[in-house]
Amino acid sequence: MPILNSAVLEANPNRIHCCASDASGPDGVGYFTGVWSEDNPVYFSRQWYLEEPFLSSTNGELKGLADCINRTTLRNGVLIWLTDSMSAAYVVNKGTCRTWEDTRLVTHIFERADELGIQIFAIWIPREANTLADYLSHLATLSHRKEVSGFVQDLNEEEAGIPYSTSERAYNSDAAYTRA
Repeated sequence: MPILNSAVLEANPNRIHCCASDASGPDGVGYFTGVWSEDNPVYFSRQWYLEEPFLSSTNGELKGLADCINRTTLRNGVLIWLTDSMSAAYVVNKGTCRTWEDTRLVTHIFERADELGIQIFAIWIPREANTLADYLSHLATLSHRKEVSGFVQDLNEEEAGIPYSTSERAYNSDAAYTRA
C-alpha cells in the first residue's frame, strides 16, 4: 500500500473522495459521495433498520459514515467526511468516544478504513450548508421505501431544496462542497 502524500494525491486525484451525510432521528440516514472533483456524485438514503434504534444524534451521524465506508469503491485514498455534527466530527478526528455504542461503531469505521487503505478526515459544516444530505436523510421515508439511491443530478431540485448546477459543481450555494 503506497504512502499517501501530496504528490501521490496530485498524480491521482481520484483517490480523494468526499462524503456529506446527515441523520434524522425519526427517518433515517442519507449521504452523497464520490470523487472530490466529480460533477455527479451518487446518493443513498435509507430508513433506520428495525433492529437499529436511534440512540443519539452523534451515533446517527456515525452510522451515516459507517454506511458510506461500507459501500465505498475507494481504495488507498482519502475520504473527506462532511457532517453538521460537531461532536461526530470530533469523535472521528480524535478517535475517542464517550459511549460504548459509539466506540463500537467508530472501531468498525476505522477497521474498515484500514482494510481499504483509507484515511478519513472529518470536517464540520454548518447545518444550513448541509441541505442536500439533510434532504437525503428523509428521502427513503418520504418515498415509502426502505432504501433509495441514484445520482444527485436525477433528484428533483425543487423537492430537495437544492440548487444544483453542473457548470458550477454546486450542491448548495453556501455549502462547503461548492466549487466554482
